[in-house]
Amino acid sequence: ISTLLEADGFSTISLSRAYCVETILTLAIGDVVAADQWFLQVHLQNNIYLSSRECKLAEDLIRAVKMRDLDDLDTARDHVRGDNRTALSNLDFGLRNVVANLRISG
Repeated sequence: ISTLLEADGFSTISLSRAYCVETILTLAIGDVVAADQWFLQVHLQNNIYLSSRECKLAEDLIRAVKMRDLDDLDTARDHVRGDNRTALSNLDFGLRNVVANLRISG
């Protein structure tokens, strides 16, 4: 979906959410390296995404999983008091469950 939005020249909240979903799903399949690479090489090349709440959420999730820090992961996905609560609340219920079930492996 993000490729279609990029091709149409859209730099909207829809694109920001699509990037965030890509990060979440890539982390959910256990590929933190791919999530980090896409985040750095593709997602961060969009200036509007850089200042979005979704970017912060994706960055916090990648950092926590990459560093294998369960406390940071819990903080990143705290939908009640955390800094990412707005970005999380804008995600589909099923995706919020995916975030809640992210695990640190290794």
